[in-house]
Amino acid sequence: MIGLGIGPEFQAFRRSAGPVLYSFEAGQFPTALSFSRAGGGTRHDASGAINDVAADQPRFDFGPAGGNSTALLYEPAATNHALYASDPANSDGWIAAASHNGLAIDRVATGLIGDLAYADYRVQGTATSSFTDKFYLSAPSRTPAAQGQTFSASCFVQVIGGSADNVGKFTVSVIEEDAAQAFLSQTISGWTIDFPVLTRIEATRTMADPGTGFVRLAMVLSSLTVGGVIDITLRVAGPQLEEGAAPSSFIQVPGAAAVTRGEDRLFLPAYGSERTLTVTFADATTEVLAASSLVAGELPRFANRAIARIDAVPA
Repeated sequence: MIGLGIGPEFQAFRRSAGPVLYSFEAGQFPTALSFSRAGGGTRHDASGAINDVAADQPRFDFGPAGGNSTALLYEPAATNHALYASDPANSDGWIAAASHNGLAIDRVATGLIGDLAYADYRVQGTATSSFTDKFYLSAPSRTPAAQGQTFSASCFVQVIGGSADNVGKFTVSVIEEDAAQAFLSQTISGWTIDFPVLTRIEATRTMADPGTGFVRLAMVLSSLTVGGVIDITLRVAGPQLEEGAAPSSFIQVPGAAAVTRGEDRLFLPAYGSERTLTVTFADATTEVLAASSLVAGELPRFANRAIARIDAVPA
């Protein structure tokens, strides 16, 4: 856990009768607060690249476009079930080469952007069907699921070479399967192939069938023109399958076991009923709560997970 909580700044905040501001927009952690998280996490740096952050360290996120202003990522615990997500050179998770629906799919390079590992795939040939999904294997992301559970799938993609001629979309999907791993249904993201920069795409599905036994993700080059000549190179990275209604920040999975990122925990000074807390998020929306509602000074987690500032104002 970081946070001093005993210095002059802390004492001044405790004595102040006026408004108190805790800002995270400059990437500084106020010494009056404390923070903890079991295990590491990731964030976007000022260039927009994804970087690793150690356990118990706050994650100041600049967003995928980078920039000068940050927000504090504040997320619940989450588990990435996509095995080998951080090791695209590993053929236990990622496909090295395949021939599918008239197309040759070849992993032509791997590398890192910041701490995000990627694979480059060249897809070429004459399409005999409207899709190919030969990038990431089916089994590594398959995890038990039941009717009523909600899962989100996400990945990063960029077009880095060739042409988008005869190609409609690159999508990620959440696939619902029965206990025998047979297909039941799916939810597919509606993205086009217009990805000039590395872009995260996502899909979310609530398991609807009473016979649901498993869920998995798939990354698919789709809406292909049957009979059309295709030659495109894609950069693909960061598959993630997690329970929840929206993707959380990317969780590194280097091997054959799913990885859980612990919840972020932020603790404020012990204010009583005399103050109200206004939490302003990176998108400028707000949440207001009574300071007295905090348990042991811990800020609750919100659906919006990037905090720009907290104002503690007299009630």
